[in-house]
Amino acid sequence: MNTALCLLVAAVTSPFLTEPYLQNLKTDGITIMWETAEPIEGSIQLETAANAAEERDIQTTLSHEDSGFDSIIYKAVVDGLDADTEYNFTISAGGSDFKSAFRTAPESFRPFKFGVWSDSQERNRGAYDDDPFEPTNSMMRFLAGSGLDFAVGCGDHASDGDSYEQTRMMHLDRVAKYLGQTTPFFIAWGNHDGLRDDPLRKFADHPSKEREGYTPGYGSYSFFHGDTYFVCIEYRTMERDVRRWLPGELDRDEVRNARHRFMFIHVPPFCEMWIDGSEYLREHLVPQLEEHNFDVVFSGHTHEYERGHLNGVSYCITGGGSWLDHGEPIVHEWDHFLVGGKNHIEGFEHGLVNQVMVISVEEDGWKAEMHAFQPSGEYIGVLDSFTRADAEAMQAAAQE
Repeated sequence: MNTALCLLVAAVTSPFLTEPYLQNLKTDGITIMWETAEPIEGSIQLETAANAAEERDIQTTLSHEDSGFDSIIYKAVVDGLDADTEYNFTISAGGSDFKSAFRTAPESFRPFKFGVWSDSQERNRGAYDDDPFEPTNSMMRFLAGSGLDFAVGCGDHASDGDSYEQTRMMHLDRVAKYLGQTTPFFIAWGNHDGLRDDPLRKFADHPSKEREGYTPGYGSYSFFHGDTYFVCIEYRTMERDVRRWLPGELDRDEVRNARHRFMFIHVPPFCEMWIDGSEYLREHLVPQLEEHNFDVVFSGHTHEYERGHLNGVSYCITGGGSWLDHGEPIVHEWDHFLVGGKNHIEGFEHGLVNQVMVISVEEDGWKAEMHAFQPSGEYIGVLDSFTRADAEAMQAAAQE
């Protein structure tokens, strides 16, 4: 009996420490990453309903590196895919198969949705003792089930990105597991996410690798989804990138001609609780955002929700990804901030609510919705929403 039981357990044990998750979504490719305890020969298979994969010159570069913590990180970079096409894939390793699917980015406009969250580090600090990893786990599951094309985290995916233990507990076993297996995600790195060679950074593949001197897990970068532009700012190089890299980046014709422009940066330019935002960003970033007609700047850093509009640009702090900043004071009152901070949200003091964002982009505009959760992970609903028209209306009122 004991022998049979041991054989049964051995037969169903997965070789994956971290099951495959999706990174760096493009029109013609994607990156799939996973982790094992030891080197295991693996393979990847892709197919579409029409078997279009067989008609393309698909190139897959499979590489691996030692994490430095008794595990191996695998990376499959897939190129040569058709744009705006759904692919099923199978990762085979050690006798186990992992199956999922993704859809490549479109080359031109089509309606799409993306999710945003920030500060999913740590446990809930006693807000719900039955499960210290709620409501983060439920929020990641919610995003995964929301029909998103991709998602973006605004930083602080671990309390200490230089710790493999925290990288596993707070990022791999939460974001990568519950969101990344079905939804590609990007990260605008925060102050707790470690340095360029730390464990957390090794588990990412971002377009920053295309910039000289940077790596797949370190640096600011941009990408397009159809004709909509996205830019993620690295915390460690924020000041240099805002002044030296960003101006030239935003002067590109394709950026000027973009339908919409969204930015993700960990530290907010404006904030009311705990900090007043970043004076440096108010001086050097905000004028660029206004000149280039940005739609929304998403950030975190403060563990709460705040939202406002200034000169046509919307600013949204979506820092409710884990524990909240209860007890922090209101340190500044910005006239253009309307929700959260000094302004209570119905049922919640200030902006102290766990939440994530879902943004729906249509041909004639976009709508951002704040989805709120109880500390237990129970879904509350949409407590706030805003559109480009809200920012434009506030700008028009200020000019009267």
